[in-house]
Amino acid sequence: MTPNRMKSLIFLFIGALILLSHPGEAQFWKRKKDKTTRKIDSKDTKTRSEFYFIEGMRYFVLEDYDKAKSNFEKVLEIDPNLAAAHYKIADLYLIQGQAMKAMPYAKKALELDAKNKAYYLLLARVYEFLQDYQRAAITLKDLIENVEGAKEHYFDLALIQTYLEDYEGALETYDKVLEYFGASSEVMQQKQRLLLRLNRLDEAVLVGQDMIKSFPE
Repeated sequence: MTPNRMKSLIFLFIGALILLSHPGEAQFWKRKKDKTTRKIDSKDTKTRSEFYFIEGMRYFVLEDYDKAKSNFEKVLEIDPNLAAAHYKIADLYLIQGQAMKAMPYAKKALELDAKNKAYYLLLARVYEFLQDYQRAAITLKDLIENVEGAKEHYFDLALIQTYLEDYEGALETYDKVLEYFGASSEVMQQKQRLLLRLNRLDEAVLVGQDMIKSFPE
């Protein structure tokens, strides 16, 4: 195994532990532990779940996606409500270009943990893969509303709205970007283009004047 692959495995294992220890997965770690030391056996469901999850992550970094998926499925046999396992199976299906198979797992992960940004983004990616941009936009809106620190995804939402020719919606989104992140020549230019498409010439001129004042150079 090359040094780079070894580093990837180490980082991925750390990532697996972080994913499992997310607040939405608290129940995974709160199961009562026996006071006595035990060997790994069929009765130790927590240990087996951890084992299969880490194995799944290991096969994932090795790009053996079928074995990775098989291990995550074993996790769900033990703990059907572990959002992280649903998320990883959805991710694997999407990597393999099977978005329809990914969708129920992505939805279930989000249903189990509606505060996890990664789960919203994966579901939005599934919809984008299926060219269902309306639902992708709705998912991004839900993300921004429900998850703290997700306002940077206003940019993604505005791009989808523009693609859908929802110019009014995109304008509102860019206004929120400017409100939260301050003046940006790039955002103001996008806003001006949208106003021109809507034939709101006077407003487009005002935005241009604001750009000159904000960015005189």
